[in-house]
Amino acid sequence: MKNILLLTDFSRNSVNAIDYALNFFKNDMCRFYVFYVHKMGSFTTDDLMLSSENSSIYESIIEGPKNQIKELIKGFDKKFNSKHRFEAIVDFDDFTDAINQTIKSKEIDLIVMGSNGKTGAKEIIFGSNTLNVIRKVNCTTLVIPENYSHELNNEILLPLDCTETLHGKGILELKEFIKTYDLNLYVLRVNLDKNNCEYNFYDQSNLTNILHKYFVINQVPVHYATSSFVQLFGIGLTAIIVQKESFFERFIYGSSAIKISNSLNSPLLILHDD
Repeated sequence: MKNILLLTDFSRNSVNAIDYALNFFKNDMCRFYVFYVHKMGSFTTDDLMLSSENSSIYESIIEGPKNQIKELIKGFDKKFNSKHRFEAIVDFDDFTDAINQTIKSKEIDLIVMGSNGKTGAKEIIFGSNTLNVIRKVNCTTLVIPENYSHELNNEILLPLDCTETLHGKGILELKEFIKTYDLNLYVLRVNLDKNNCEYNFYDQSNLTNILHKYFVINQVPVHYATSSFVQLFGIGLTAIIVQKESFFERFIYGSSAIKISNSLNSPLLILHDD
């Protein structure tokens, strides 16, 4: 049975992401943990005064969100089937700390979340919570963009730039995911100059055990090439393998994974090499 963490803030965006997950995993035996993180400092003295004498402060804080989650679960009746189980979880902690703790305690296999809106010039599509999960949570994550309502299809794209290899556990997990859900893999290697980078030859040797179509494009920014490819080929899911980058590279150039996430309008599957 898969253990899947469904993150919610009760917005339409997060509910849409949960609906996508129930549809995507409709044939799997799943235990869904519907998870809300109560922000530290987001309650007032008046909130505490409302707690009854027989309940703890902590219980009074989480009671409201937990009831909201239960109402959400009731609303999933149309998608509910005998293969799915639901559990409500509310935590009061730092956002990513709470997620990491739950991953360990519940043995989470995959996280599903919606993009959390427009929060700044550098976070046009995916907001700060989503980017923090990508950066700080080492668990396979499925991110559903705001208002995404396209039908599921079997096309998945793996974009790569010249700093990325196919040697880690991320590509092994991706292969398993593709086989499990019978997906068609497109690999897009983006080079910064006209000469194919050294990884092109090794890519093919690392992809011998899985059917795929391989493309190379030169002198185009990876996030722009990826976004264009998704629209051109009607890609339903884009995979990114997050690999370690030095602090200098992150500070000066930023992460290609983040740039891609900021320019996509289709679901994003985040995998990790470390």
